[in-house]
Amino acid sequence: MKTSLKGFTASLVLLLLGTNLITGQINSQAKQVSKASLAGQAGQANQTDNTEFKLTKTINLNGESEKVEIIIPVAEGKIGLTIKISSVIVGGELTIEVYDPTGEKMGNYSVGSQNSIKIVGKTYNPTQSDAISGQITKSVLFPNIGNWKINVIPKNAKGSIDLESIQSSLKR
Repeated sequence: MKTSLKGFTASLVLLLLGTNLITGQINSQAKQVSKASLAGQAGQANQTDNTEFKLTKTINLNGESEKVEIIIPVAEGKIGLTIKISSVIVGGELTIEVYDPTGEKMGNYSVGSQNSIKIVGKTYNPTQSDAISGQITKSVLFPNIGNWKINVIPKNAKGSIDLESIQSSLKR
């Protein structure tokens, strides 16, 4: 029994010493990495600057049927472009189209109000509080330089459109 107690005690001591040695090495390495990071930050020779520019526009529709064109200029040096368009329509129809500067269609969607919905054999006529919503999000890395175009094509549309464009640039 004395032999097994000695063996157990020796194993426990070795385990505790090994754990302390490993923890000490990890802490020492962490301190070295931290010091190197701080030294690198002090020099700032390789600093990277990321900038985002965000514009938001809201359009209210009161029964319009006239096409609206929205231009989003994208200058050289932009690494990202995100266009988010959300709409809520309570009457009529709405089509949204997104074009890049070359004229290529990059996305579109259409929404319209429900003129009548059958509910268990009855005809339901919607009121102004009934709404249909739609959303499109287009994200482009290294977007084409020039004027991006959003076509808003309403047909007796009542509701609202929220458009958000975010452009990002990176400077070293």
